[in-house]
Amino acid sequence: MVRDLTTEARFLQNTTGDIPPQLTLFCSTVAVASDKSSFNIYIYGGYDGISPLHTPSDDVYVLSLPSFTWIKVYSGRSTHGRSGHKCVQPYPDQMMVLGGIYKGNPMHCLEGGLFQVFNLNTLRFQDSYDPTEWDEYSVPDLVTAQIGGE
Repeated sequence: MVRDLTTEARFLQNTTGDIPPQLTLFCSTVAVASDKSSFNIYIYGGYDGISPLHTPSDDVYVLSLPSFTWIKVYSGRSTHGRSGHKCVQPYPDQMMVLGGIYKGNPMHCLEGGLFQVFNLNTLRFQDSYDPTEWDEYSVPDLVTAQIGGE
């Protein structure tokens, strides 16, 4: 559902591309192209919403606006995935993933720990974190190949 802030009208917006499966309890953040030509909503993790005992997703998808195109940008391993976690974006190129649980079991240790950093420029989880190392966001080639632009 999309709402036009000027007219207050609401309407359904179709999306295209590699649409993610049914997910709940995922996290998200938004990265904006430097020229504001696209707004890229990154989502990570979550589970199917049917049973918290099902394996959570370890994939990252991007919904790019204004094209409303979904792009799967990362395919992960199942033991890294989680649900019920939070994402924050303290730097333009980093999505920090905090907490979460695996298969509904808070006692299960998540591979990689409770704190992970996904680099929005390289589309990979980082092996380490240093708050002095960050960069401006640049729309990744995998995304521009689908939506156009540079």
